[in-house]
Amino acid sequence: MTEQTVAALYQAEQVQSDTDHHTPTAGAMIGHVLSNLKFQEFKLEQYWWYAKANNDLFQQLAEANHQAYLKVISKMLDAQEIVPTTVQEMLDYKFLDEGGQNKYFDTETMLKDTVLDYNKANMFVTRAIKLAEKEENYPLAQAMIDLLSYHQHAIRLLENKLGYHVDPDADEDDED
Repeated sequence: MTEQTVAALYQAEQVQSDTDHHTPTAGAMIGHVLSNLKFQEFKLEQYWWYAKANNDLFQQLAEANHQAYLKVISKMLDAQEIVPTTVQEMLDYKFLDEGGQNKYFDTETMLKDTVLDYNKANMFVTRAIKLAEKEENYPLAQAMIDLLSYHQHAIRLLENKLGYHVDPDADEDDED
């Protein structure tokens, strides 16, 4: 394959991706889900390595997150959907916040932050479920339902460690 052919194929992919994101389609929404999963993996690894407690839980979640990421990619490829594959695409499509300073959070803040991340990610997962069902793309809908179920399980594990329910709609200033 020539460089011109490769460039033309990539250009066509970029045009299609842009169109899908403005429509939106299930594949485009799942691109956001994948980007969030990748950034969630970075954060879970960071917490696993730096938490003063519950490192085993963060390790378990990081490994499960990676497996979920690979499963969703496989379903996207099976459906001939475009998968974000570059750092720039991941940055453009993610909605989770991360930073090097997070490793200095106390463990409770890490646990709570992770619950909030799963809740934020679920906004995109549930949108993707609705879009996939509307498009009658049932394998993608099922992949998103499985991911939502995993996220709900992870939230329960994290809240059990915290000893309380984390309200994603609560204003942090109201906690004082």
